[in-house]
Amino acid sequence: MEKLILTHQDFDHCGCAEKLVEETSATVFAHREDAPAIDGSEDPIKGDERYPAVDVDVELSGGEVFNADGRAIEVIHTPGHTPGHISLLVEDLLISADILNVEEDGFSGPRERFTPDMEESVQGLNSLSFRSFGKIHCFHGGTVEKDSEDVREIFETLEKEHKGFQKASVEGPARFLRSHLENEDVGMSIFSISSKESHGAKDDPEKGHRHAKETEIYYFREGSGTFKIGNKEVNYDKVEDFLIEPYKLRRIDAEEDTEMFVAGAPVGDGAESEDF
Repeated sequence: MEKLILTHQDFDHCGCAEKLVEETSATVFAHREDAPAIDGSEDPIKGDERYPAVDVDVELSGGEVFNADGRAIEVIHTPGHTPGHISLLVEDLLISADILNVEEDGFSGPRERFTPDMEESVQGLNSLSFRSFGKIHCFHGGTVEKDSEDVREIFETLEKEHKGFQKASVEGPARFLRSHLENEDVGMSIFSISSKESHGAKDDPEKGHRHAKETEIYYFREGSGTFKIGNKEVNYDKVEDFLIEPYKLRRIDAEEDTEMFVAGAPVGDGAESEDF
């Protein structure tokens, strides 16, 4: 064994890593968000006892692709179960780690009692549902013949409870501009919407639009109205911001003249449009 990829920091996934490395001298890979818990710099977020720490040689951020005997292994950051939880796509097989499970009642999503941030984990399911695979290996439950449509079905069920957007009060654009986006290419646009008009799809303002991968932040500098996000409607006012997770359908209906900044998807990115 030359390489050891740790999907996350939990004891049942890392407990024997130190022994394996001692016997094989394997290079250890783990996501940068979980590396401090694995190497002993911090305590793991779960459990009362500390497993033997092991050095993380390569810290991952998600999006890396490894070659293993001619097969590509893609690293997909799927946080929520732990901050640095990752899944791996190997050709037609998705190694889901703990974001998907096979329980007594069948194929299911993350176990809520072991997942500190369910909203984030549910959005990880959304990301996985846009990959192509025909089998899934779940650490808890084994390998099942399931594909992206099965994952999307679980996502759509769970997102009704874990809605995938958040609203936070801000004090001007400084907080907005400092907000963290994990998009590889971040665009920023300024839009004005007249009173009683809508901002939705580029070709049809009455429709909604969404992006496949990019998280976006909307900062309302002026105005008020209604923000339709998926199956939810929330009111917005001046100096408020919303972080919208990937692939949430969205449309703004202005009650008053509105000016907003949008950061996230690259300018000119091909967003999809759809009726609500």
